[in-house]
Amino acid sequence: GGDGSNAPAKLPRCIVVLDGGWKETRKMNQSIDHGIPRCFVSNATRGEYGGTRKYRGNDAANRVQTAAAFIALLKELNDDLARVAQLQADLVSFTEAFERQIRWSGVIFEPRVTLPTASGAASR
Repeated sequence: GGDGSNAPAKLPRCIVVLDGGWKETRKMNQSIDHGIPRCFVSNATRGEYGGTRKYRGNDAANRVQTAAAFIALLKELNDDLARVAQLQADLVSFTEAFERQIRWSGVIFEPRVTLPTASGAASR
């Protein structure tokens, strides 16, 4: 834990995941009790998880969808590896289906979907 002992850190019993645009999630975050711990997931990449949105800005290559960030958080918390691998495989399936649907619709002409790289995708 953070108290200097060698005891493992206690995992949270409940995780609240905010999903929305930057302004919306900022408002939601401000309304949550400030005594509740926050975390920032830093190990999620589009190469590993893919994505279904086209982000703008300098950090666009590193931004991932909420589901991918949650899976990365579970990895950081050392959650059950089989469960994490299954969630990641399911996210890959969803992302592939989303890409097929976008291509089929013909509505969007510029790429919006980033599929995970072979080295980053969970094995199926």
